[in-house]
Amino acid sequence: MLQEPLFQENIFGLVTDEAHVVPKWGKGNAKERKAAFRQCFFRLGEVRSLLPLGTPVLALTATATPKVKKETMEGLSLKPDTHLISVTPNRPNIYLYKAKVNDSLECFDWSIDNIKLKKNTTPKTIVYCKSQKECGKIFRHFKSNLKEDLYFPEGAEKVSKNMVIGMFHANTLTKNKNRVSDSLFDPDGTCRVVFASTALGMGVNIKDIFQVIHYGPPRQADDFLQEIGRAGRNGQAARSILFYKGNHLKKCDLNIKEYAQTSDKCLREIILKEFDETSTLLKSGTHDCCIICHTICLCSGSSCGVPLPTFGITNQADIVRNKKRTVKKQEKNELLELLIDYKKQLTDNCPVYLLSSESSTGFSDSLVKSVLKHCKFLFSIEDVVNLCSVYKRSHAVCILHMVRDVFEDFEFSECDSSDLDDLQELDLDFDFEY
Repeated sequence: MLQEPLFQENIFGLVTDEAHVVPKWGKGNAKERKAAFRQCFFRLGEVRSLLPLGTPVLALTATATPKVKKETMEGLSLKPDTHLISVTPNRPNIYLYKAKVNDSLECFDWSIDNIKLKKNTTPKTIVYCKSQKECGKIFRHFKSNLKEDLYFPEGAEKVSKNMVIGMFHANTLTKNKNRVSDSLFDPDGTCRVVFASTALGMGVNIKDIFQVIHYGPPRQADDFLQEIGRAGRNGQAARSILFYKGNHLKKCDLNIKEYAQTSDKCLREIILKEFDETSTLLKSGTHDCCIICHTICLCSGSSCGVPLPTFGITNQADIVRNKKRTVKKQEKNELLELLIDYKKQLTDNCPVYLLSSESSTGFSDSLVKSVLKHCKFLFSIEDVVNLCSVYKRSHAVCILHMVRDVFEDFEFSECDSSDLDDLQELDLDFDFEY
């Protein structure tokens, strides 16, 4: 068909929208031994060989790191001198917030209370989940707690079209997807909170989404930034909220882990660093930027006049930690000796190795380096879990004992280790493969 005279004479160009998926979906992952999701995507450049010489090519995408740009050009067979037009992906009207949470889903109780109060005027919200299992789990949590407030208007028939919440993922029935999308595009739509996968992402341009909540982040910065960008498209103030558990960060890129675990770096700076866009941080350092900048804002002189949001997180120390010690070289050497001795003790007590001694004990050289690197921030079990590559409850407890013995600037007892639930065996969830 492409070589028919009628087509050849009338073709005006080759246009690829959402071009970042050319490499993302078109290339496999050799490290994880995974085939490409849509291998033909990375062969789109071959189409050019069937078009008249000089046919213009246009590739469009809202979020692409320098690496993705390079791979996209390769997949579309674009020359190095291709004209690139770049616009910053920074969305200064979106406030960035993050907090580590447990399995109880209490972090969503404020949203449930908000729905009960505001009903069909509840600010539109998309809750992105990493698996269909978590999507359903949170949906059921809202449903069981909303009870009579699940439907609108009051006294309405108890059917899905009258529900103020909805689900949207690959296995959602088409009629329910249509119900959710139609309601979201309607300013006065009944459905106000949607629990979704990446299926509700690319190509979605709903102007009045007030907030995007991630229950676990995507693996890569460009996917994260694109989903954050679903909010505030009308230019008004909006917000991005990241709730995560320890196992949510599994397989995430380093910059995503840094975003989730940082205690002293601007979240906007971290996420935009991947795009070489830190020069556009107009609001960085103010209470309008992110939870980290909000904490240090002094807009009222000696303090910030805008209270910190909590979103149901009662202990703000779980969100931002400014506690930090000065570490002397001698103290770091003492800690290193304790860590090496403990590692040797574990190795000696594990005479049979299925793999290496490190793989069998779980106490690796990289864990030792991680503890030394972050020792100035380690004051609690959660600090160890968040900042170090620790996988066993007993290791985290012993590491904190060593830190206490070296620095002697905090108290710690075994009962303080009750918040190590994230080190239990991970659920074998189906991953959406961000």
